[in-house]
Amino acid sequence: EARRQAAAARPPGEDDLDYSPTEGTTARNLVLETQRGTIIDYLDHLEKQLEKHIIHRNLVCSEHRSKLQYERNSRPLSCLREIDFSENGGMDNFDQVQSEYWDSEQYTLMMAIISFLQVDAWNKTKGLLEEGDEVTVNGELAGEPIDKESFWAVVKKYSKDGDNETVTVEDADGKLHTLPRSLLRLRTRHTICIGHLSDDKKHDRFAMQHYTEEELQWVEEYMNTHFPNDIPQKYITHLHQHSDNAATHFKSTGAIEYFTSLIKKLGRDATKCHYVYSFGAPGHGKGEFDGLGGTFKNVIHGLIRATKTSQRGIPGVESGYIQNVEDVYNALMTRFAEGGTEEETIEEGEATTTNEGTEEGIQEEAAIEEGSIEEGEEAIINDGTIAERILPRTRTKAKNPINKYHFFHHDTIARPIHRPEEKFIKLDGISKNYQFVATGAGLVHMRQRSCWCMNCICMMMEGSLNWPESKTISGCTSSTLSATVYQFVKKSCVKTLGTGVTTTRADRVHEKNEMTTLLRPGDWMFFKGGEGDSQLVWLGRAVSKTEWSNQCIWKNETGRDLIAGHVRVARNEYAINVQWYTLKQADNPLEYVIEKAEPDPIVNNNKELLHAGFPMTQVIGSRSRVPRRRNVRSIQSDDYEYDTPASLQTSEGHWFRKEWGNVWTIAQEDKDIALAKVGLV
Repeated sequence: EARRQAAAARPPGEDDLDYSPTEGTTARNLVLETQRGTIIDYLDHLEKQLEKHIIHRNLVCSEHRSKLQYERNSRPLSCLREIDFSENGGMDNFDQVQSEYWDSEQYTLMMAIISFLQVDAWNKTKGLLEEGDEVTVNGELAGEPIDKESFWAVVKKYSKDGDNETVTVEDADGKLHTLPRSLLRLRTRHTICIGHLSDDKKHDRFAMQHYTEEELQWVEEYMNTHFPNDIPQKYITHLHQHSDNAATHFKSTGAIEYFTSLIKKLGRDATKCHYVYSFGAPGHGKGEFDGLGGTFKNVIHGLIRATKTSQRGIPGVESGYIQNVEDVYNALMTRFAEGGTEEETIEEGEATTTNEGTEEGIQEEAAIEEGSIEEGEEAIINDGTIAERILPRTRTKAKNPINKYHFFHHDTIARPIHRPEEKFIKLDGISKNYQFVATGAGLVHMRQRSCWCMNCICMMMEGSLNWPESKTISGCTSSTLSATVYQFVKKSCVKTLGTGVTTTRADRVHEKNEMTTLLRPGDWMFFKGGEGDSQLVWLGRAVSKTEWSNQCIWKNETGRDLIAGHVRVARNEYAINVQWYTLKQADNPLEYVIEKAEPDPIVNNNKELLHAGFPMTQVIGSRSRVPRRRNVRSIQSDDYEYDTPASLQTSEGHWFRKEWGNVWTIAQEDKDIALAKVGLV
């Protein structure tokens, strides 16, 4: 038996591959292995096992701490998305004959919980705060730089004397503070529960990507309609995603590459999108989404069973009975998403004979399914969700109420889930890293442990475009425990084979050639830095060259590769004469001076060209004319009968001396454009 299971187990080297439903069918069977020996042998064996267990417990504790930090330090204008696949739901047929028992109909259910802090509530500087409300003390207004001195607290008492409002709060350490209401930012979170239903039974990254595409588009439309202040750019600029550690559909190179590509999909500006993906510890991935997923499947099971004793049929289902995935979708939409309106609100104190189908019942069932309460124990529920109900049985507010339910029916006949062959630059060490910051499409900074302390959340809200190859966040409270595991390392996961790769490459070549043909002497350019370079992007300036008819660019139209300067220029490729500039100071990414190590212009091809034609502002030094080799007047010579041409322009040889000491600055937006393309070149 042990040998059979070992043969069926997934090899460790294949952790990065996609899930196949035919593999691992016996992975959940428990095998007991008997060993014999002395007490010394036992202690030696136990020591080896404890080494692994201690590392695992460290990971579990760090992930738990990270989740708590996020709940307390997160800010408005960012969305938290938690996702997971539920086990397939069943469409039971209670009239089946014995031979049909093993031929059950099932459906796929993927859950997503999206939540965000509401700007309108956050920005209020006065108004009632109830006991138990969560606040941020000394918090900045939404959109402003994060105040690192702010901290999380819970309201204990609110008092008002005329126009003076004071609030007593308790911080995370249990200390009480009495403060003016104006210093407190109310943390009101809007939560959306989304269920994806499909008859495609595969739980792989292709299914996840298919569902995510439609979901995020709907969420952005929903927020633009109902919460426009929470999405000022019309798309999500800060997405913080969390899932379990399953390599089958979430934690693989392909899934991470897809996540990084979201920053430029559906019209999003990659320079303004700062997305972070955090993973939970292995074996500890349960959450609210699991409880709600179990509730949905249990509701469908109950509706089917109820048809045996009722003639009314299932509400929302045309046939009155669950026969396929579309019927499941219609039943859940009717029961949860369309289950009530403000006119149907249950008034406070109104008696109800049962909580089945109410918000109270939904969340109590979810809590029982998740395991946070025992069946029969009273669950803590919220005060207003789908139907804006005020529940009669308890006045205690839930910590994370569900404000909106929505479901997607993915018809695989009308729009099948495509699974093309794809290859990527493999993310080495992906299984040992648990937090990934999308730096560009196909480019991430990753670290071995997650942290959302105040300093970390400040840096990740600003984005990682300017981060070097290795990045340690200054002041990270977790890094004091172990600096190595909390250090970000830059890695590539670019797609090399698959849909869109060929087209993308052709588009990049066309874009670079078009930028090159528009270059004129004096134009500024950004080039991609080489591996191990101190700068991710290098600044250059186009300079004319005599051999190129006083132009700054030259196209190889000879039909063969040639050497221009010291660089190979392929046929139909462009060469550019570049004067290099470098950062004046490493801690100021926007100020540049001429590169003293390269006093003369250098010929470079346009393969690594990222961005060109943007303005620069001179802040120190005298203005120097860019060398163009252009004759602008003539001087009569006494020795000859003809005029001698003279140039008012600075020559290439004198350009370095003229520019020495000059300081130039670039707008952050222009540098961000170049940095965003680093992962694309």
